[in-house]
Amino acid sequence: MVDGMRSRWGRLVWVLAGLLALTGCTQPEADGAEPPTVTQSPQETVEPTSDAPGDDGSDAGNEDPPVPQEVEAPERPAAMDEETVDGAIAAAKYFMELYPYIYATGDLEEWDALSDEGCGFCVNVAEQVEALYSAGGYATGVATEIYAEYGGGPYSDDVYIVDLGVRFEESVFVANDGVRTEYDAEDRPEFSLSLAWQTDGWVVLGVDAGAEA
Repeated sequence: MVDGMRSRWGRLVWVLAGLLALTGCTQPEADGAEPPTVTQSPQETVEPTSDAPGDDGSDAGNEDPPVPQEVEAPERPAAMDEETVDGAIAAAKYFMELYPYIYATGDLEEWDALSDEGCGFCVNVAEQVEALYSAGGYATGVATEIYAEYGGGPYSDDVYIVDLGVRFEESVFVANDGVRTEYDAEDRPEFSLSLAWQTDGWVVLGVDAGAEA
């Protein structure tokens, strides 16, 4: 299993997860070797778009802007209370279920509780949510679907690795002036998280988004 994880790490490329131009964070190497030095390239910035009036001079071309969604917080799974592979998988899935919730609500309490301060993905997502909502904006869409899961560990330094297949749906960021920035759906079949069990439970140490399908 360790050889298989080593092969996986050799193939993984640090890229953007779904919607965000983020700085990658280095995941611990599963076999105890030094992790590779990698740099994540930012995704092309999507320019804000707005609808133009119809050619006949009417407002037919102006669509109503999306409105904030009412989204319930995901249920915290009981399996997260266990320091097992199943517990690590449950924590990783819960973390990604929080992703659309924090963008829909701006509530970062659970996200921050699960994020290690050294996880670049975790910190950058939180910063973008804070910036969006502190400026009076909000997001719609951003739904995620988890369609595959695999976990292993503990490896070096008691780190667990969880691979998920994650599909990010279309989303729209709406600024306080009504200007919208739209993002296409993305499929990340090798979305990988490294986690560790600490005194208060699981924390996410790093995220590797994998290549887009």
